[in-house]
Amino acid sequence: MTPVDILLLITNVCVTSLGVVLLKAGATSTKFRRKYTYIFSGFSIYFMMSLITIYLYSRYQLVFVQTLLSLTYVLSPVFAALILKEKLNKGIVFGLVLLVFGIFLVSISY
Repeated sequence: MTPVDILLLITNVCVTSLGVVLLKAGATSTKFRRKYTYIFSGFSIYFMMSLITIYLYSRYQLVFVQTLLSLTYVLSPVFAALILKEKLNKGIVFGLVLLVFGIFLVSISY
C-alpha cells in the first residue's frame, strides 16, 4: 500500500467511527434540530467515506480492504465511550482485543 492509501484507510476508519457516534447521538437526542443535524452529518460522513472505500476497492483485494476497514468496529465503541460516555466492560474490551488480533492475522497474510 502506498502512504497515501494507508492515510486514506486510517482516515476512513476514524471518520466512519465518528459518523457512527453521530448517528447514535442523533438517535438518542430529544431536541428536534440537534437530532436531525447529527443524523444528517452521520449519513453524510458515511457517503463520503464510501467514496474512499470504492477507491480502495479499485486498487486492492476486497478481503484485504474490508478486513482493515473492520477496525471501525473497534474504534466505534471506543469513541462511544469517550464522546457519549457509554460504558465498556471487560468483556467488550476483551472482544475488541480479539478483533484487533484477528485483523492483524489477516493483514499479515497480504
